[in-house]
Amino acid sequence: MDVNITEEEDNQSEDSSFSMNQSRTVDNQDHNIVLLHIPGTTTYQIPPIPNSWPAFVQERLRKIPALVNLPDMSTIQMDTTFRRQDFSVAFGSNPQALDTAWNKTPLAQYILGDKGSRFILGPMPDWNFFCPHSPCASGLIFRPPKCPDAHGCGQKEVDANGGQPIPRTVIIRTSNAKWLYVGEYILQRSQPLDEWDQLDSWQQDCWRSKMNSKMAGYSGRSVDEVLKALDARTAKLEVFTMECIGYETEVQHMIEMLVSGNLPNISKTKSARSRNSQIKP
Repeated sequence: MDVNITEEEDNQSEDSSFSMNQSRTVDNQDHNIVLLHIPGTTTYQIPPIPNSWPAFVQERLRKIPALVNLPDMSTIQMDTTFRRQDFSVAFGSNPQALDTAWNKTPLAQYILGDKGSRFILGPMPDWNFFCPHSPCASGLIFRPPKCPDAHGCGQKEVDANGGQPIPRTVIIRTSNAKWLYVGEYILQRSQPLDEWDQLDSWQQDCWRSKMNSKMAGYSGRSVDEVLKALDARTAKLEVFTMECIGYETEVQHMIEMLVSGNLPNISKTKSARSRNSQIKP
């Protein structure tokens, strides 16, 4: 199981949904990152790749097959967001992990990794700038140099899954410090990032500020050594492409019930919380 600790989510009490008619942004070092645009119509269309994204990013994204069967928004509130800690209590996932298991059955009644578990991937756009910013959109995630994590597309996972990558349920962190479900995805390891110098300076600074000893240790170097190697282009960030293969309205329905407090059989007992805490990075 891939479990990689990221930042803990902020505990802000914000509205649980976005406006259906506008994009929402999050400030990062005086820069805005567009996270979401959902049109005010029941017919959903994936927004185009932002022209402001670097040409090398746009080129990689255009090569990823687009999802054809888009969800019908008439049956769901696609823009409903949630607190990841609440999701973790209800479904048994690590609330701080990039890639971890979860169970669609509420109550967190199975220890993670038991039969029936699925995997959830939760990139944060403040340093995975080109992850899917809208439901069903293609995306990229970056990992530290030499990071061995496979995210479902390693040879062992593929062999165990009948020759196909193991899908991830993908959520993204939004501008109100909550999370949005964007779809079911398969990841594929792509060519490492040759274009470090083409990232904006604030994007490079995000990685400089978040690089820690565990991430640097993948390549057997200190944090300072990894950062210097990135600047010298003797080390490269790992890149995974993210292809949406579906959007499960059932998942979004459960999220809506979670937010409204109507999800049946949710246990917020001490035993459920302690079971979540058993998962270690």
